[in-house]
Amino acid sequence: MYAKVLALIVFATIVALLLLAMRQQRVEAMHQIVNLHRQIEQDRHALWRWQSRIADSTNPVSLRQAIDRTSLDLEPAGTPGLSEELPGVLVRVSHDQP
Repeated sequence: MYAKVLALIVFATIVALLLLAMRQQRVEAMHQIVNLHRQIEQDRHALWRWQSRIADSTNPVSLRQAIDRTSLDLEPAGTPGLSEELPGVLVRVSHDQP
């Protein structure tokens, strides 16, 4: 009788330890997921900053003047077959200012 109770206690202890180990693995996996999400957000914000810097530094008017100064023979990089011109007024938008 005591052997059965002792075996039951040992079995219950092993099951409890296994459940605790599985819970710890789940907590660690969630921690890694959160860290990866944070890294993705940081990378996304860095990409947005770089895109904003590129957009700020590529002023269409100064690009057109540089092309005219160098007398480059460039073709529009649009859809083939469409001869529509770009709009005459282009607005620079800075994402850093409110």
